[in-house]
Amino acid sequence: MRTRTLDAVAIPRVYDEKSGLASHVFLSSLAEGLCSSYKETLRFEASIIKDPANHTFSPDSYVQFIYDNADHNTCTIDGKNTFHAMGGIMVVTPASSVTSKKTISRLKQIPSSEEIGEIGFVNLKRFENKNFDGLKTVEIEDILDVTDNYEMSSADFTWFYSKFTNSKSDGWNGFMEKSHNNVAYHSSKIIPVPFIKNPPSDYDTIFTSLVEAAKQCQNKYKDCVRHV
Repeated sequence: MRTRTLDAVAIPRVYDEKSGLASHVFLSSLAEGLCSSYKETLRFEASIIKDPANHTFSPDSYVQFIYDNADHNTCTIDGKNTFHAMGGIMVVTPASSVTSKKTISRLKQIPSSEEIGEIGFVNLKRFENKNFDGLKTVEIEDILDVTDNYEMSSADFTWFYSKFTNSKSDGWNGFMEKSHNNVAYHSSKIIPVPFIKNPPSDYDTIFTSLVEAAKQCQNKYKDCVRHV
């Protein structure tokens, strides 16, 4: 019985002097008639980025806007090329109340990297009242005052009693998870919102996030909660 081996096929290396890359040119040449080319893949990604978010919520939906710091590449020796911003998400409950657009408009031209880099951010708004007393106006009360009429839920009381009678009882999180296994619940849909390109602890950043969340709440949604 004779066997045949395939000889190695020499594949020419195509070099693009403008970009200094060869791989995407070669992939595009192989993709003709078989799959999307490298350029068409870039066009698809750019079309997704530039396509405006279009979500419709039912009247019974509950919307939360949650913001937190978004840091990238912070552990550098020289401190360069780090990214500090305020990132946010929109949490809609229940997830079934959200209807999203299913079609994306195809771009005729692929935008430049500079243009793509400006998408997904909101303009910073200035907080003018920075000399306000702030925390000086906050009154601290003694929460351990025995004269207060503190109302404890039955679930909390049961957990406290279980810890008193059995030192190996579950922690509060585990106890509540088990006690609520049969309680009906709804899943939420997470929708990202534009970044605020500024240090998260800055007054302007926090003010901008609150204004943007309030603006969307007033324009579209009935019940909103904002967390920063």
